[in-house]
Amino acid sequence: MVAGSETTTPTEARRLERAVEYVSRQWLPLNPKVFASIKAGIKEGRYELGTEFLVSDLKKDIGLFSFCLRDIIVRLRKQGSDVRLGNSQELFERISQQDLLALLDRAEKALGAHSLAGLSDSQSAHLRYTLVSVSAAETLANHKTLEGDGAFLSALFRQLGLLLVAWNYPTVFGRAQRAALEDEESPDERGLERRLSALLGFSPELLGASVLESFSVGEEIADAVGAAGHPQSKSGLTASRTTSELAELCRVGEALARANDPEHYPQSSKSWSEAKSTIQKVLGEDGLKRVQESFDTNSSSYRDLGTGILGEKTRIDPEQNIAQHEQSQTRDRNPYIEACPLHFRQRLREFYGWRTQEKNPQEAVAYLLREVIPVSGFEAGIVYTLDPSFSELVPRLKFGAPTLRKAISHKVSEDALSRDPVLSSLHVPAPCVSRVAGQDHSFAVGALGGSRKIGVMYVEFSSELAEQENIDVLVNFKALCQALLDALGIAG
Repeated sequence: MVAGSETTTPTEARRLERAVEYVSRQWLPLNPKVFASIKAGIKEGRYELGTEFLVSDLKKDIGLFSFCLRDIIVRLRKQGSDVRLGNSQELFERISQQDLLALLDRAEKALGAHSLAGLSDSQSAHLRYTLVSVSAAETLANHKTLEGDGAFLSALFRQLGLLLVAWNYPTVFGRAQRAALEDEESPDERGLERRLSALLGFSPELLGASVLESFSVGEEIADAVGAAGHPQSKSGLTASRTTSELAELCRVGEALARANDPEHYPQSSKSWSEAKSTIQKVLGEDGLKRVQESFDTNSSSYRDLGTGILGEKTRIDPEQNIAQHEQSQTRDRNPYIEACPLHFRQRLREFYGWRTQEKNPQEAVAYLLREVIPVSGFEAGIVYTLDPSFSELVPRLKFGAPTLRKAISHKVSEDALSRDPVLSSLHVPAPCVSRVAGQDHSFAVGALGGSRKIGVMYVEFSSELAEQENIDVLVNFKALCQALLDALGIAG
């Protein structure tokens, strides 16, 4: 029976059943270098010293490794064995070298549907995600005197559904990932799964759980996988301490994988805060270095095939990756920042880093007023919004004490447009800076919004500011206008 079919409609159950048959047949890509190395190792007697060396090499290709586990279990159960997968090394010890060679021949024929050449960005990202999460879970388990192999298997099986979708429904997977990234309303780690469920008509969790039935996993691994949302546990009992710890280590590994890839996971800063304390508590201050060593081992065969397989994020350094991504996003959203004076530039960058976590427009505007505007060089200002129903500019926000004009509403009329710089800015393509005769202050004014104007920003500053060689007042003004639009969540 397909896992979870009791809670689905007959049509949904049939759709899921067909998907299980399809992905079980197509499976995942084979790494040709690992395959060739293992076949040579068997013939050279490399694994006669211990099965652990064979398992270590197989884990460098998760497609081949998972295929072999399933094949062995299915064949043993057909022979009447009540085998349960709890330790991969023990499983491989049950077959002979001749059986292993035959198994590899079957794998070579069965795993020909996919290739690691020409991976899409979404496939590469999730392969890397899986390798980071299994490496972290395995490393953490080894340092907590849990079985590292059990953690590796649990972490891998928690990703099985998504991996199978990524390779067997690549177009749908890529579309869902792009949609999840573009969703600014709820950019959480479950966004990808929700969109895949809507597009496929079944969830990746149910797909993974249904396929996992053929692995006959032991209770502890089943429950640890079940903690990811898979209805795989059949014991009906309260999870054991080992199960709970395995599940928690898997969650930490997944949080680390998200944190290390801010390009694909917008909540990476939140994920890093979730993972950091456990990693440091269990592994010490050099915990990331230990995870990196495990990742380097598990991913080496993929990296040997070329840099395009795993992309650029093969260095596990969430804080650096997040900082670089935020700077890149800031440049894309507000290209004027890089030309601003150092202190103002730093405050703007800090604002955008903070903005990725705080979506409330009122809080964002308050942050600008409190932290950014005081170092902008602008001493006072007024933000007007355009009320189209009354053809009126209405002052909505004031900071400082403007001396050159009052914060009052203005009727938008043809006559006023020619006389008032605030009103005329609605019909001028670019902001302008102007000095008032007989005054020691100047002003800058410009419309807010792109083709659809939503208002006007007006600021005052000391005339001495404009005379400083290292300051371009107009660039500072444009940077602040864009930051305000971003704070309000409005396209500039």
